[in-house]
Amino acid sequence: MSMQKRIGIIHAYPSLYLVNSLANAGYRVVLFGNGRDFAVHEGVEAVIDVPLWDVEALDYAVRGFHAERPLDALLPVNEGTAVVTARLCEALGLRGLPVTAAIASRNKYLSYLLWEAQGVSVPPAFPVHDADSACEILDSELDGKGVIKLVDSMNSQGVIAAHSRETCREGVLKLLQMTHQSLDVDLSIDRNRFAYGRSALKLMVQHFCTGVEVSVDVFLMPDGDDRVLAILEKAPSAGPYFAETASIWPTSLSAEKEAQVSTLAIRAARSLGLHEGPAHVEIRYDHETPTVLEAGLRPGGGYTVQLIERLRKSNVYVAQAQLALGEVIPPLYEPEKQALLFGGIIYRSSGVLSHVDGLDLFETIPELEQLVILNKVGDQVRAMPESAQPHYCYYLLSGSSREKLVEIHNRIQSEVRLEIDLEIQRGS
Repeated sequence: MSMQKRIGIIHAYPSLYLVNSLANAGYRVVLFGNGRDFAVHEGVEAVIDVPLWDVEALDYAVRGFHAERPLDALLPVNEGTAVVTARLCEALGLRGLPVTAAIASRNKYLSYLLWEAQGVSVPPAFPVHDADSACEILDSELDGKGVIKLVDSMNSQGVIAAHSRETCREGVLKLLQMTHQSLDVDLSIDRNRFAYGRSALKLMVQHFCTGVEVSVDVFLMPDGDDRVLAILEKAPSAGPYFAETASIWPTSLSAEKEAQVSTLAIRAARSLGLHEGPAHVEIRYDHETPTVLEAGLRPGGGYTVQLIERLRKSNVYVAQAQLALGEVIPPLYEPEKQALLFGGIIYRSSGVLSHVDGLDLFETIPELEQLVILNKVGDQVRAMPESAQPHYCYYLLSGSSREKLVEIHNRIQSEVRLEIDLEIQRGS
């Protein structure tokens, strides 16, 4: 592999794992957006600090850099920058995600219409223009139970369950308030705000599915020999907010059902116009029928890529680069007989973190492989739906059985307790 290949990433919060993955594979990394933490990383050639909410400034920065030091690839990694990445790839003549596919994946209602038109199983959805229309739809079309969604968001921050006209109205007003806030926001407060509210249609309401939820990560290959990288089962959640507390491998689904959701995920990604590359597809069962909730045409977030590398000996970021550069993508390995769980402890209220109990529990868990604590006592913290980052910590567990890891996860969730001072607010 040539050491001269230059890979550009437009990202709101690039991780050390992302940067190390590409650097260790021999690529030179260029970060656009919020990459200040990597200014002295030996694998990072340049960090271009540019506001992601200012699309014109971002476009100018990428084109200007490319004119002086040509990029060999620009990878769609961050959900909020998928569209601008696709547009710049097209403008610069780089191999990448089709612009129409990027737009279709970013707009949940457009995704729904495309899936419905092509016979992909999807929960009924309706456009929402105000609280009154949402409440009418909830009653007349959804039997009084649904989820209110930001149209141009793909994370838990933009989803609120509604079980009554009152909760429906509250959900609509909260999400609309979010889209009315400035796009120029401190990324440490709300790292995805820059991407919200850009669609003409702001909200939609969708049927609430109550069954098992899984994420299916796939990689569509140029030769059509598409790969299923991993199927991860999410911890049950009934709302009103859906901050994720765990993703688990293997799932509780039968082999037949795993094959079913794999086929559905690949079909969902292709129905949005993806021909090659990664997709992260969220699927929830409605009774016995798997339905597609949404799909991002990029690698899964959180620890998803790390889990895939552990399971399949394949790094999705590196595979993206290899695809974009026309290099050979190595085959997948069969998963070892092990269980993996990626979990997180979430804040239930916003305020100042005043005390944490139970952290010594982590020292007693031999199955613990990684622990990342995101805040310290005294920090201002934000719960859903105020922030897309409502977690106090992340942890990765590995062991011989799924059941054992779920038991450990449940202990962590019950024994590590966060105390929040609700009276102290930022700037007071």
